[in-house]
Amino acid sequence: MPTHRGRRFLVASLAGATLAASLSLAQALPAAAHDELLGSTPATGEALAAAPSDVSLRFSDEVLPLGAAIVVSDADGADWTASAVSLEGDTVRAELRGGMPDGRYEVRWRVVSSDGHPITGLIPFTVGDAPAASEPAGAPPADPDAAAPAPTTPAPDESAEASAPDPGLDPTIRTLLLAAGGASAALLIWLAVHLARRKRAGATNHLDERTKDDHE
Repeated sequence: MPTHRGRRFLVASLAGATLAASLSLAQALPAAAHDELLGSTPATGEALAAAPSDVSLRFSDEVLPLGAAIVVSDADGADWTASAVSLEGDTVRAELRGGMPDGRYEVRWRVVSSDGHPITGLIPFTVGDAPAASEPAGAPPADPDAAAPAPTTPAPDESAEASAPDPGLDPTIRTLLLAAGGASAALLIWLAVHLARRKRAGATNHLDERTKDDHE
């Protein structure tokens, strides 16, 4: 049968392990919460017989409207985007100007993921009689800032992100993690108080015995 000390050690170990697991899970989940591009029209490397009238991007979740931008440029760097982007659920779309000649084009896009982190990408395609497009290896991240109006709301700095809860973490999971962490902390506090009381009780009993011996 485990001794009192062995049971206390077991309880403390379980509480510490639960607390550590809760904190590790809380840190790991937000990092995996970024949205992903699931598909686009035109698709990457697609060869179109005629120029498209618009460009659409479909993501794994509804992205935030702040800072969303799409730029479609030809080989000379001319921008063929005709309108600001529009968001419909998980899809981001931009209209294109008419009269696009045959040639190679690139779609550079940027959106803010539903977890608050910006994500970017590049989609090459061709129109008409042009060499097939392929995404260059090691292409730098797209930066459509020049064509998109600057957001009026300042981007959150690191201190703001550290003080605010990550919106990418599901509220139910966050509640469970907080509950597990709180239970672990409460168990550790109870164990500390219990040990302190036992220590004080032992000291009192020892003092009583010494006093009794002195009287005798």
